[in-house]
Amino acid sequence: MQAAFDQVATRLKTFAPDLHGALEAYVKDPKDPAEPAARLDAFFANPPEGYYRRNGSRRSSSACAPRTSKGVVIFSSGGITSAKLWKAVEEFFGR
Repeated sequence: MQAAFDQVATRLKTFAPDLHGALEAYVKDPKDPAEPAARLDAFFANPPEGYYRRNGSRRSSSACAPRTSKGVVIFSSGGITSAKLWKAVEEFFGR
């Protein structure tokens, strides 16, 4: 658990300090997982703006950027919506 937590700890501390604290405490003394699980569910249901890095969205957009066509079709808009990355997509395509 510690290794997995370490991978996200810095970003959580910046964007969701309460969740960071709760998970840090749970990793040190794991007891009932219901409370941290509920916090994680709430976090993923409404992640704070900026938590997901915009560079990943830009790399994906670059891979499918129109070369000769006049647009693209986005098949997984739910992922973009839940990660709050529409602004990054709009900026990439110049809106």
